[in-house]
Amino acid sequence: MCRYSDSGGEVWSLPDSLGEGGFPAIVLDSDDNPLVTWTDGDTLFFSRKNPEQGWEQTEYTFGSLQPSHPSIVVTTPEVTDIDSVHILVRLSRSVRPYNTINELSFTVPNPQSYHSNTIDYSSGANMITLEFPSVAKDYENTLHASWMHADTIFYGIRQEAESNWDVWEEPFYYWGHNSAHPFVEIYGDSIFVVWQNESDNEVYRGYRYLQDSLFSWENLSQTSNTPSTYPVNTSGMVTTFVDRSSPFNAYDIFWKTSPDDPLHNISNTRLVKSTFPHTSLWIREQYLPVQYTVWLEGNTSPYEIKCKESIIGYGPGKGRDSLSIPAYFTSIPGSETPSLYLTKRDSFISNWQVPVDIGNEEVTYKFPLEPDYKYKLKTIAYQEKEDKWKTKVVIDGEEIGEIEYKPYKPETLECMIPESFYKDSLIEITFKCDDGDFAATGPIYIYRYEYGKEGKGGRSGPMLQGTVNRNKFSLSISPNPFNRILNVRFQSSKEQNLSIKVYDVTGRLVKDIYEGMINGRKVVNWHGDNNSGRTVAQGIYFLRVVNTKSNKTFCKKVLKISW
Repeated sequence: MCRYSDSGGEVWSLPDSLGEGGFPAIVLDSDDNPLVTWTDGDTLFFSRKNPEQGWEQTEYTFGSLQPSHPSIVVTTPEVTDIDSVHILVRLSRSVRPYNTINELSFTVPNPQSYHSNTIDYSSGANMITLEFPSVAKDYENTLHASWMHADTIFYGIRQEAESNWDVWEEPFYYWGHNSAHPFVEIYGDSIFVVWQNESDNEVYRGYRYLQDSLFSWENLSQTSNTPSTYPVNTSGMVTTFVDRSSPFNAYDIFWKTSPDDPLHNISNTRLVKSTFPHTSLWIREQYLPVQYTVWLEGNTSPYEIKCKESIIGYGPGKGRDSLSIPAYFTSIPGSETPSLYLTKRDSFISNWQVPVDIGNEEVTYKFPLEPDYKYKLKTIAYQEKEDKWKTKVVIDGEEIGEIEYKPYKPETLECMIPESFYKDSLIEITFKCDDGDFAATGPIYIYRYEYGKEGKGGRSGPMLQGTVNRNKFSLSISPNPFNRILNVRFQSSKEQNLSIKVYDVTGRLVKDIYEGMINGRKVVNWHGDNNSGRTVAQGIYFLRVVNTKSNKTFCKKVLKISW
């Protein structure tokens, strides 16, 4: 059976019967259509909700191998702009023992044409059991997976352009041994892996930034007298798991944000067993986050599927400041290895009280921001020279503020980022030296919020990585700067007649790229040539998009370079 809710988690669809089996997993494609996978032990099933034709089902069999515990995620490669489905599944057989963790990849329109990729395998009389695969993706479409290799947590990465997985065999050392049920989640530029350790019956949470090469981890549950099992994580903030409640000695669903946080009971079923939680988080500016949790409840079959809305806070009167909302993106300065988002600096200082990136005139960063969310910028300016310095903060060429800061006194600027700046899914933030020896930029944090329930539909949660509500016209270009090919991606939920042209800095027409109707998504390319087919010189050009009916215009600056 399949049911799914609106973006606020309040209105649920009627149940749809998709088939028989177990271990279902669900994700949304970029048009908000549900994709579901499950298995009956002999066959792996994939079902897509086509808005025009209803559910479309595909079956996969693997000879003598039996599938189990599938996990699913969707990516949207910039080159094709067609959703790709990635299913991680365990395949095994008992005769001539063999088992593997496999990735099946295919485009949403063509589930029959799939590519199979082996991540980990074992066979023979001394076969190591592989099980419980979990997969997620980051904003660069890199896949991240965790699974059990015997009793040890393994972790793997596959970049979009690579065909093979990079496997980290023991990323959590001793604390990842004698463990089970790993779960991987991506929130912005942070990776989280949660698991249950069966040596001490505790839930652990590992985490790292994308630019870090190692995980850190902590004992999250801190319930040494009762077993903690089946953990999941959401929005880099809340870990939900099963624990035995006292004094009733029953299994309930609990959540925590940190090891020092007290246990919060969601299910409160006392003598009825609650298991297998799944959860997502709704984070809005100036409101406490709301958690939506589903779980399996009952002591005997038939079981019930329960759902509950919970406020993530520390009690009445505590207020939002009692909770530390994690940054969606974090730029870490003052390191020889530059931040993922840093595009221009002259040097760095690592031994100041607040490490900084510096520029004789400016320091520049770029952040990828999905439309249909709200974002807040928080940045810290710092210096250990003398007198008062001033730095201008500029987003996409428009000054949004100025920071004045004295020696040894960090100054913070916080502001909401106007939605118009990231319609193309990218912002450029420049810190310009206005008064002082140089521009000195400390850490930068980008916070992401959903719109209110009465407004636009943002969403979060481990099975909703990278999905975007495409309810308006948007345009994105990549890469920029470019050398050979510029990808121009645009989409609209309404029929529009578009004209896309390239002009040089004098306003002279260089290339007609596209002319015609659009209702949906489309990708066109500019190969750096003019209308005569000749390659143009490196320099600055302008991409001009015009809706020929409404005369609304988008204009993007692009830089062509030569290698």
